[in-house]
Amino acid sequence: MLQKNDLKKLTLNQRSSLWQRTEGWITGLQMALLSLQNHPNPDEFLALFSRNHQYILDYLMEEVLSDLEEDQRLFLFQTSVLQRLNPALCDAVCERQDSSELLSWLARTNHFLIPLDKANQWFRYHHLFADLLQARAAGQDAQMLSSAHLRASHWYAHHEEWDAALYHAAQAGEWEWAGQLVAENGAQKLYRGELLTLQHWLELLPNQLRRQNSWLCTLAAWTYLLTGDFNQCMDCVQQAFLTLPEYADNAFQTTIQGHLSAIQAYGAAFSQDSTASLEYAQQALHLLPHTETAIRSVVAFTQAAGAILQDNLTLALNFAEQAAQAGQHSNRHVAIPALGIAGSLLQNRGQLHQAEEKFNTILAWCMREDGTYSPLAARGFSGLSGLYLQYNRLEEAFKAANQSVELARRWGSQDTWLSSNLHLVNCLAAQGEVTLAEKILKEAQGKQYTTRVSPGLAEFLQETRVNLWLAKGDFQPAVLWAKEILQVMNQVENSLQIPLWRAVIQALLTRSDSTVLALPLIERLTNYATRQYQELALISALIFRSTYLLSIGDDLAGRKCLLEAIALAEHKNYIRVFLESGPLVKRILQNMAQKELHPFAITICKFLPAAHTLIDSLSERELEILHLVEAGKTNQEIADLLCIALSTVKSHTNNIFSKLGVKNRTQALAKAHALSLLKRE
Repeated sequence: MLQKNDLKKLTLNQRSSLWQRTEGWITGLQMALLSLQNHPNPDEFLALFSRNHQYILDYLMEEVLSDLEEDQRLFLFQTSVLQRLNPALCDAVCERQDSSELLSWLARTNHFLIPLDKANQWFRYHHLFADLLQARAAGQDAQMLSSAHLRASHWYAHHEEWDAALYHAAQAGEWEWAGQLVAENGAQKLYRGELLTLQHWLELLPNQLRRQNSWLCTLAAWTYLLTGDFNQCMDCVQQAFLTLPEYADNAFQTTIQGHLSAIQAYGAAFSQDSTASLEYAQQALHLLPHTETAIRSVVAFTQAAGAILQDNLTLALNFAEQAAQAGQHSNRHVAIPALGIAGSLLQNRGQLHQAEEKFNTILAWCMREDGTYSPLAARGFSGLSGLYLQYNRLEEAFKAANQSVELARRWGSQDTWLSSNLHLVNCLAAQGEVTLAEKILKEAQGKQYTTRVSPGLAEFLQETRVNLWLAKGDFQPAVLWAKEILQVMNQVENSLQIPLWRAVIQALLTRSDSTVLALPLIERLTNYATRQYQELALISALIFRSTYLLSIGDDLAGRKCLLEAIALAEHKNYIRVFLESGPLVKRILQNMAQKELHPFAITICKFLPAAHTLIDSLSERELEILHLVEAGKTNQEIADLLCIALSTVKSHTNNIFSKLGVKNRTQALAKAHALSLLKRE
């Protein structure tokens, strides 16, 4: 048809728009094409086509509406406000009892009625037909349409279809009724975690109406809080307190105050103000009725966060389990993160089987009837990814991290998205996919800087970044970063800082001139991990101490520390923590494996790259020069220290590059560390 009317000048998008607006209605297409022939701006015409096309209006009036009885035209006008129709809804909107017969007649006579189900219970009008009916009706009696919208809203509310009820209330301009709908049903959306829906509902209401109602302000505060907008959240909290006296029902006022205290407790926990968080939590529990199990689960979750900040990890675990139990049936969006916290606390204690149970419980709770997972399962998969990575079960860890990232993207939780991506970065780095890991980390860092994240997550990000630097052999930026962090590190000790401590220590131990700076932090980590029964942290601390002792030539003490770490790790099958250690520790592990001094050392070394061929091929002088390169010496400084010519040093370094298959010093050191070539014996 377009070709016959010589309208090839229309773009593909314009043709698609025309087809969508007319829904293939031949008469509508013909009239549109006729008008388009003389229209200077096709895009402008298409934008106005549905309501303002005179040909269409004239056609409807003359060919359709003029042949109908007044009663039938009124039915069409009133029901044109509906996005879908059935007899009962039409009866309510039109205040009549014969809608079923009229709909059957419209279907038989092809009056632009489209069935939506096989049983012919639900229909809709052709979109263009409905638009034009509304335009014509509005010109005759705008109040008629408003009344139709209001009756539709009440019908949908009676049938608990709240989205449609609110839509029609807004179309009718009945804002008090719309506000009542949101106030009465918003809490259920909140408890189900349908934050985007609740936000949409609140945004439909006039700002003045929202700010004059303390309950609507409270609902808005929850949505802002749980999406990370703390400034807007606190503004809503303040406004809610200002409007509280509007309620004559003291019990409801008390409940609102309980909600506001719970919000303040949650916000204080995110700001790492544990004292204020726990005080607000106690207020909330005092004010909230026992029937408010969903919000009480939030309070318990907040108490867990506050206890972690105060380093009372046993109490934190109890609160997390309370939050999970309280929210299991009423607030899964809190119960799932609470289970995640419990799993992480157990994992850090070394109770790996119990931790895995928590993460698998998350998956069980999130399993749908069709066998797929709800987005909340992201927290379970990220926890399992971290566990599998410590076992060095890389394929399983990578698969779980991928699933977590995909689900987190659908969930919309920024914290979960960031955490899932960091787990994926660590899995990729462990598999040697450093370039891809860097790309994902860069995106995660950008996200972190634009949003506020939960306590501990920023430290996890820092540790992940340092791990990538070390995997690439970029020791200089890692050491510079560590020295800067040392100047500003918080002296308050809690488990959230462990990733940061590990990252700083790892970076400092890569350079011989900075290892001494790591020693005080190793002492702090060892004492803290021992006191708090943080098993993985203690294993890391023992490996770090072993590295330090080996670096200063105390092989006997270094081996002893390493044996302590192995004794702790072998019963839980911790492997990754040893694979991420420095070359000195790896060399001792290889010696133990070769001499069959320890079975678990043999297991660990199965995952280490073989280095014997290269060690044999590099001469003693080349290995000596490689150590000096690691110490940051220039070619001239190496020549002076070894009393050889500069040209000889250059010849040796070129031989080293050739044997390692690299092009520069940075690549040589990275390869040497990966192959454990830089031994000191």
